[in-house]
Amino acid sequence: MDQITTIGSEGQALVSGVSLVQYGVHSHVPRCNVLSFVFCLLQTKLEYENLNRNTEFLSGKGFFVFYALMLIGARTVIYFFTSMISPKWGQFPTTTTHIIHSFLTLYSMHWVKGAPFWAAEDQGRFAHLTFWEQIDHGRQNTATKKILTVIPLVLFLLASLETDWDKGMLFLNAISTVVAVLGKLPFMHRTRIFGINKD
Repeated sequence: MDQITTIGSEGQALVSGVSLVQYGVHSHVPRCNVLSFVFCLLQTKLEYENLNRNTEFLSGKGFFVFYALMLIGARTVIYFFTSMISPKWGQFPTTTTHIIHSFLTLYSMHWVKGAPFWAAEDQGRFAHLTFWEQIDHGRQNTATKKILTVIPLVLFLLASLETDWDKGMLFLNAISTVVAVLGKLPFMHRTRIFGINKD
């Protein structure tokens, strides 16, 4: 029988030739024939309704390009202002960017819970989950989560190279990296250290 649901060239689910990725659905829909077409449509509808609008923008093709440009832009602005305030700190804009980035992501990804901008739509489904725990429906080791984990490590290396591995700056960069990466590790999923930020 004719295949109505197929898997595209990049492993994307296709229903009647339409990629579900553009709707934010990334799970693989099983192949189905004419007899099970209704079941496939219902499954697709359920997955679409279960989208988390709070995190679906991470699936956009240009998101990580935008993220990289934001970091470069932030470093440029920080270099400009720190050079005016203190020549010493003006020499280490990547370290400053790394520290700010680490604490901002700690707060936004690992502290804030729920879906602040879509609270009416999620009806409390994500009220007890941090942003990080909502990404990819809580699945671990996905491509998105791996990239978001690697970014602080790259910043650490760039900042350490910029400071010529100065011990004081290395310590600051290492602490910032631990702050940024610890909460992203799989064993920390839904874990609250010492009950801090517990529901």
